[in-house]
Order: sequence, then structure tokens, then C-alpha cells
Amino acid sequence: MVRDFKRRWPARAALGLACVGASLLGGANATFAAPIPHGDRVGATVDYLNIQEESGSDAGAELFGAPTISSDSLDFNPTNFAASASNGATDTTDSTLGFTIVAHPGKAIKSVSIVEAGDASLSGFSNDAQASVTARVTVEVLEINGSTAVSYSTADNLAFSPNGGSYLLSAVGSPTFNTAWDGNLLVDVTPLLPSPTDFASKVQVTLFNVLTATSQDGTSAFIQKKDADASSVSIDAVTVPEPAAALAALFSMAIAATCRRRS
Repeated sequence: MVRDFKRRWPARAALGLACVGASLLGGANATFAAPIPHGDRVGATVDYLNIQEESGSDAGAELFGAPTISSDSLDFNPTNFAASASNGATDTTDSTLGFTIVAHPGKAIKSVSIVEAGDASLSGFSNDAQASVTARVTVEVLEINGSTAVSYSTADNLAFSPNGGSYLLSAVGSPTFNTAWDGNLLVDVTPLLPSPTDFASKVQVTLFNVLTATSQDGTSAFIQKKDADASSVSIDAVTVPEPAAALAALFSMAIAATCRRRS
């Protein structure tokens, strides 16, 4: 198939939203350039370190762009994260965004939220066209209790709506179809921890996002992402004493109480 050149969608197209996080993955046959670094960002209760992106479909392309931060949320504003195809062509655009979240002293990372949205358009009379979005998030706890290195991970897909993030012209109605789409995922890291007394102090987040547009003769498909955010919820880190330490503390309190009664 001949891959279409990316084009800017008309101004009338609805803008979308999206959320993110990640280290770097890609297809087995993809060609990667060096990762594009976006540095670090200091949040209110957590920091985002080693933010970077890498595309397997468009090597060297900066699809997410440099983020800004507000409180504990990263905000990306992509300018060219889209897939477009017409007259029998197919186009796939992917990018992996990654960063490490580090809690400030006295804070613990409780959860990571990924939210994503955008828009899609299809057109054609007799043949079919399709646009779709998928995103898979991996969250790995790298450190607990402020000092202990670990590796506990989980992975899940964003839930997209409408239609699960996949739009087929023959199913949604021709000759034209336009829709906004959104997806989200909330990852609670506390179930990954070895015990209820532990807390996550460093977490790695990876988002692998794919936009796909396919077409047949006389049809076209377009899908894009226009904004991206990733946020972390932190809580106060409270270290619960181990059972032996707790018993020792109770024993000391009992001795102190006995001494007070004797005096």
C-alpha cells in the first residue's frame, strides 16, 4: 500500500483531548530513531522525570510535543498526531510516551490516570472506510517506602467510546460520518504492593498509542489526537510500624505506666 502524506484536518474538525504516560515499545518491524527527550517537570506533590517519546511509524517525529504541568498533571498538545488515508491507502501512526513519577518526601503515589480523546471522520458512497484508536498502558512500581527498589507491574487498555474507538463507514452510516471520541483508564497501584504497610514512591508509566486509517476506492478516513494529559494522585505516606516494633512500643508504654503508678 502507498502511505498517504499527513495532512492537517480542516479547522472545522472538532478538537480532541488525550492523556498519557510511558517507556518505549514498538512493533517488531518498526524503525526507531533516538527517543525525543522532553526533560523533567516538577509537580505539587510528585515530579515527572525523563519524559520522552518515540514513534515506530514516523521515526524521529515529535507527535506529542513538550508538555506543561499544572499541579500534578502533565498536559501535551500534539500538532501532528493523526492518521489519514484515501482511495485504497492505509495509514498507521503510533507513538510511545514514557515518564517516571517520583513522589515528594512524605507523599505516596496512589494511582495514575490516563485520559485521551480526539475526533474521526469518514466519507464515501459505495465502498468502505475505517478509523480506529487503541492505547495500552503499562504501570511499573520501581520503588517503595522511599528507598527499596522493586519491580511490580500491571498493564491494561484504555476504554474508548463511542463504538470502542473503532469506526466503520458501512456500520455508522454513509456518505459521511464525524465523531468525537474519548478514552480513559485509572490504575490503582496499591494492589501491586507487597503489604498494606508499603507505599509506592517511584512509578514508571508507558503509553503505546496507535491511530489507524484505512480506505477503499472512492472513500477516505481520518483520525487525530489533539491534546494529552496524564495525572497522578498522591497521598500522605504513613509508615505503619512492623508488628515487632509495635509490641516493643506497647511494652515500653506499659512499663512507663507502671512506673507512674508506683511513684
